Amino acid sequence: IPAGAHMGYPMYYKNFSNEHMQSLADYGDGSGTGGLFVYDSGMPEGFGNSLYTSDWLLNQVFRHPLTPRGGSYDVKQESFVSVPHPADMSMDGQSNMYIASLAGGEYTYSGDSVGYVLRVSPTRAPTTAAPNIPTLTDVALRSLLISGNSAHALQAQREILRRGERAGVAAALTASVLNAKLTPYARVAAMFTLRQLTGMKSHATLRTAAADKDPQIRALALRALSDDTKQLADVTPALFVSALADTSAPVQLAALAGLVRLNAVASAASIAPLTANRDAAVSHIAMNALVSLNASSAALASLDSKTPGVRAGALRSLQLMHDAGVVSALIAKVNAAPTTSDDILVALARLANTEVEWKGEWWGTRPAFLGPYFNPTPWESSAQIVAVLQQALLRAPAANAEHLVDEFIRNRVLPQGAKVLVMASLNDIAPRAEVVRVLLGSSQLSPLSISALIALNSNSAMRTGVAQLLAGEATAVDGTLPMMRAAAADASLADDVRASLLNKIASIPGRPGLDASAALFGTIVPAPTPTGTPASPIEAAWRRFVGDRRRLQELDYFVDLSRGAKSDSRTLGFAVLLQSVRGGRAPAAVNDKVAPVLTAAWASKEASPDLIRAVQIMRVESAYTPQLEAARALKSAPPAPPMDWMPMFNGKDLNDWDLKFAGSPVGVNYRNTVRVEDGLLKVRYDQWPDFSGEFGHIFYKKPFSYYIVAAEYRFVGEQVKGAGSGNSWAIRNNGIMVHSQSAASMGLKQDFPISLEVQLLGGLGSGTRTNGNVCTPGTNIVMNGKLTTTHCINSSSLTYDGDQWVRVEAMVLGDSVIKHIVNGDTVLVYNQPQMGGGNANNTVPGVLVNGKLLSEGYITLQAETAPIDFRKVEIVNLKGCMNPADVNYRKYFVKSDPTACKKK
Repeated sequence: IPAGAHMGYPMYYKNFSNEHMQSLADYGDGSGTGGLFVYDSGMPEGFGNSLYTSDWLLNQVFRHPLTPRGGSYDVKQESFVSVPHPADMSMDGQSNMYIASLAGGEYTYSGDSVGYVLRVSPTRAPTTAAPNIPTLTDVALRSLLISGNSAHALQAQREILRRGERAGVAAALTASVLNAKLTPYARVAAMFTLRQLTGMKSHATLRTAAADKDPQIRALALRALSDDTKQLADVTPALFVSALADTSAPVQLAALAGLVRLNAVASAASIAPLTANRDAAVSHIAMNALVSLNASSAALASLDSKTPGVRAGALRSLQLMHDAGVVSALIAKVNAAPTTSDDILVALARLANTEVEWKGEWWGTRPAFLGPYFNPTPWESSAQIVAVLQQALLRAPAANAEHLVDEFIRNRVLPQGAKVLVMASLNDIAPRAEVVRVLLGSSQLSPLSISALIALNSNSAMRTGVAQLLAGEATAVDGTLPMMRAAAADASLADDVRASLLNKIASIPGRPGLDASAALFGTIVPAPTPTGTPASPIEAAWRRFVGDRRRLQELDYFVDLSRGAKSDSRTLGFAVLLQSVRGGRAPAAVNDKVAPVLTAAWASKEASPDLIRAVQIMRVESAYTPQLEAARALKSAPPAPPMDWMPMFNGKDLNDWDLKFAGSPVGVNYRNTVRVEDGLLKVRYDQWPDFSGEFGHIFYKKPFSYYIVAAEYRFVGEQVKGAGSGNSWAIRNNGIMVHSQSAASMGLKQDFPISLEVQLLGGLGSGTRTNGNVCTPGTNIVMNGKLTTTHCINSSSLTYDGDQWVRVEAMVLGDSVIKHIVNGDTVLVYNQPQMGGGNANNTVPGVLVNGKLLSEGYITLQAETAPIDFRKVEIVNLKGCMNPADVNYRKYFVKSDPTACKKK
């Protein structure tokens, strides 16, 4: 087993060298086939990098427990003994096998206790005693050299060589080499001992052996003759050339190796026919021999061979010779016979690039599986080759074009996904010329080709091909993102193409990639499927995105997404959050961030369906059983009793309302801002040429203390002209002011009334903007038992983009509790509203009393630079008759008002 062997498939060591063959033959049935192999990738977890001994070797040979690190294995039928991280294997003269393991080792040195050596011994007694090598005579050493024990033979050979050339030793070794009665492994052992002992003096014997009847002897004699490149003075190519015609493949292989060692360029014409040999090893080595000798003349001459295999073999050799003369000769043959030279064009495609010089930037297994070059780069003849290939593809008939395109892609002179686009362009010479011009000659898209692709993408016949091309790229290319996004969202394209595009968009680094991929994956949320159901390509891409470890660094983004305006995007956000805490092993920091968001979503009538869908898609129902049961119970619960909603806006006029704009007296409708049209209460700024802080408020005629007020609104149009960047916070921003001071008590230039603002906010088209926040002009509030002086505090609501109608309610219970409710979801709760703080400027002295609790006040709608429509403003009074026997009694009253009871 090679030291540190790593194989991605079983490798059976059946053809051991002669020195090991006899020792293995001593085992079991004597077949010498062995049973050792190495696995690396493709095995279940825990099986990687392990050496396994097969059941044949265990049951037929060992029949006893193995004892690594003091433990033991019971050898049973059909069993395998695993040796993790094998490093090497050896065998001694008594048939003991030693396997070295680096178990416990890592990439860095981690102490003296790493690894162990496993000894595997047969149960029978050793057949041969261990010899005392230094005490043996020359004759005994030679006998041991040709014995069947490979370990003893190796020791004997070393001792013979240590003693040096001695009388009779060379002659005896020569006799053994030429003795046809000896076994081949004995003769070969004597052969290589003689070669090392006497050097060039052994050549006459080796030449004789090269004509032996046994092909093994012939092959190894040729190898011994050419083994040392410093001792080739009397070795000529003729013997090796004649051996090329041998009927034995090993002899032919040895002859090819010898000719390369002799640098026998003049004999290359004899090598060329072997490139068509039926033995794959012979043809492969013959091809590489021509390359090693740089025998371009012989290879070019073989292109005229009548044997197709020889021409093919010659081309395989030529396509590895990056030589300007070779390129010119191949191009000349193409020009001479353009209709019958497709195989030469393929060879030129292989020559169009060469490998970038490795400078040590990476190590280990190459991180790519494309051929023929890991990192292709042009060389001096590249431009000349590309021009010929372009002309060939332009003139190729459709029948030939597909083959050429396949080969050009395989040899990386066309991008991986280019086939569909190139084939689609064949019907029109103009697109074909453009496609060939911008694509042929490179293994991937270049920045210069992007504008051409954009133009091609506008052609409906080319669009599918462009999508395939973008999907075939290893990574996303700058400038192609808009096309990739459009193609990934195109349901008419094949799912595997769309999935590939989705994966590439998801791999784009930074915020642009995150925004683009989240926007796409938020439109293709898969339906829940049972566990074990195979995922479609698009679902697999969706799950790969959700499960990417990068999402853990982007949780804030997906928290915002879960509160966004779009249901599918919310589901995607919830899926990422659920994945981040899946299994209960998330770090505390992740749990602290995610748990409150999920808790709020479970309580939200609008968000909980999307969270439930995410739970089902991610198949984590068992982790959220109580929440799912509560959601089902809530869905089946009877509706709450109706409330007596009283309209505050009558849909006709503003008779019940007072207007107050900063800088204007009460009752002045500054610049005709507030209007009643089409049954709507409208705030408009079409008559405002500028803005200088004239914030407006619309006050209902009477105060309330315990109530629920509701407004249904939508934003329309743009912010007032002249508001400027200093008022950008007011874009699509108005409010309902509760516990407000009266319009009459405001100062002439006062901007905001002392009140508590329930913000009415519209989304800005991207990102999160929670609705129903609280702002405190001239007030403070208590949250979580502590007084807070922060002016504005965000709620937990979703984002509401566009001009959609939204219902916002505020439940106000005197000076105790205030709740903000958006589309049925309670999004904010606070207590003890009181005067204090700033942000209410130019108030009348004495009106603002710091610390005074607010138990009653007016209800006000804002005109805060944003055009808005109100279709409904209504109120439920929670203060009334609480005598159950009275006709005015309502079950929902929370504050008693005896004067409201009807007298009998």
